[in-house]
Amino acid sequence: KDTKVVVKLNGKTYQKMEIKDGQLAFNISSERFRADKTYTLKIILGKNSIYNNLSLNTTINMQIRKVNIEIEPIVDIHTTQLIPVNALIKDMEGNPIDGRVLFKINGKTQLDENLKPVFFEVRNGVVDATYKLPVTINRNYKIELVHSAIGYERSAASITFKAQKTDLADPTIKPITITKGSNTTITTLLEDIYGQKIARTSKI
Repeated sequence: KDTKVVVKLNGKTYQKMEIKDGQLAFNISSERFRADKTYTLKIILGKNSIYNNLSLNTTINMQIRKVNIEIEPIVDIHTTQLIPVNALIKDMEGNPIDGRVLFKINGKTQLDENLKPVFFEVRNGVVDATYKLPVTINRNYKIELVHSAIGYERSAASITFKAQKTDLADPTIKPITITKGSNTTITTLLEDIYGQKIARTSKI
């Protein structure tokens, strides 16, 4: 006679099945586990015309895997340049991990144009992205990457760097001829050496 079985995880029904020929076998996906803690597992064998019911109790200790983040140093960056954000993310055995990283500057989560947090995707353990500095002043910056992935401990790493002032490109002004007694307007495009237009008012 087949025996009906109910499997409960932390008190909630996880799976139902039947025992045939005395064999009980089922799979539990680690995707259901989100925390480094102990889960209760209860297997209830229902009674039938031959056997009484029976409960089996055990625990599952789910260990969340730890993560190692290595961010490449940022050097020789100027205020109007894009920041290269390159990092390697691996488990403690050196295997690459996917997922995504939250991007922070000086402790503040960076937001996109829709005011949503900026995330960089991690593919085969690699973060390869660029980001524009939110302000154009020369100062020390701290970049922090916060990694998250199912089955892994939430981890963070940071580096610091200083953005240097950017040099301006030499503007070109053509020779001007003015008739005495009249006025003329002189215009020129002011850019930095990276081709970016001057972004803020400067005294001349």
